[in-house]
Amino acid sequence: RDVTEKKRAQELINFQAYHDLLTKLPNRRLMEDRLGIAITQAKRDKQNVAVMFLDLDRFKWVNDTMGHTMGDRLLQAVGQRLENTLRSGDTLARFGGDEFAVIFPKTAAADRPEDFARAVHRSITETFEFDGRYLRIGASLGLALFPDDSMRSNDILQAADMAMLRAKREGGGVRKYDRGIDAGSQ
Repeated sequence: RDVTEKKRAQELINFQAYHDLLTKLPNRRLMEDRLGIAITQAKRDKQNVAVMFLDLDRFKWVNDTMGHTMGDRLLQAVGQRLENTLRSGDTLARFGGDEFAVIFPKTAAADRPEDFARAVHRSITETFEFDGRYLRIGASLGLALFPDDSMRSNDILQAADMAMLRAKREGGGVRKYDRGIDAGSQ
């Protein structure tokens, strides 16, 4: 019995180290690890990897006007909706606050990551229902590609984040990274 309790405690510690406790999704640490693996495999197989960074629009308003409990419920619902939208093999992670990231590994040239991102955006902008209350939010999504936008995982994440910030400044939606974003953000 003592061994079983120790084993459960260790499993819980391991889970907490690599997952967001609210949504049960991978956290930034696990996502960055999976991105490194996806890039290594993509180099070997001569494929692309797409990374999407997502920030919810009006989330602060939800917390301020409806309370943090509703904000937590919304984050959990967003996580569930995103999981249902993605393909098996994609990695969805919560980065914290109202930010999520997705890895689309083994993206072939014929795949259109922008289509994946638009499908994710559509799923987020559909109405949420909580105990008879209806809520609509928006999302700003940034998309970056390996190897087109960078050969390093940290740079891919940064490029996706910069594209997301550009989308947010432009009122939401999906924005693909381009080198002009670098020049425009300085």
